[in-house]
Amino acid sequence: DPSRITAIHTAVDLHYFSPRPKNENLMQEFGLAPDCPVIGSVARLSDRKGMPFLLDALKLLADEGRRFSCLIVGGGGSSSEEKIALLKQKAASQGLTPRLVFTGLRDDIPEILSLFDFFVLPSLDEGLGRSLVEAMAAGKPAVASRVGGIPEAVEDGKTGILVPPGDAQALAKALSFMLGN
Repeated sequence: DPSRITAIHTAVDLHYFSPRPKNENLMQEFGLAPDCPVIGSVARLSDRKGMPFLLDALKLLADEGRRFSCLIVGGGGSSSEEKIALLKQKAASQGLTPRLVFTGLRDDIPEILSLFDFFVLPSLDEGLGRSLVEAMAAGKPAVASRVGGIPEAVEDGKTGILVPPGDAQALAKALSFMLGN
């Protein structure tokens, strides 16, 4: 009986992930210019997170002459260094290296979220995306793939923008919109 079922969504500590001013020490640590918009992502860098599509979208933005920096936070499990190396190699081949910072695993995510102007999660497959919910709790608008439970968290056009998974063109268009607004 559907009337006897209640969905209990992922809980996020709203005090821990509350909006806060940009952490100046982290801005310096990552070499981020104070007047440059920061696109940010926090994820386990597995194939299903779609990071190569994010790099393709960033390349399209760079080709348009858009000004931005991108912070990619996370690792890839046991092959973390290998995954980061492959992403860095792809970024270098696209001329994106000066715009990207790969932080690896971090334990100061709420402070790092303070640096983002908006959050991106280009997943190909996703349950809900805990990092997405945490970013939204920190007051960050989101660009995310329309997969899994993400549409339950992001109200397209209000709290963020949803794009088809694996579509670098649509992702670039959404990121461009966010950079302009």
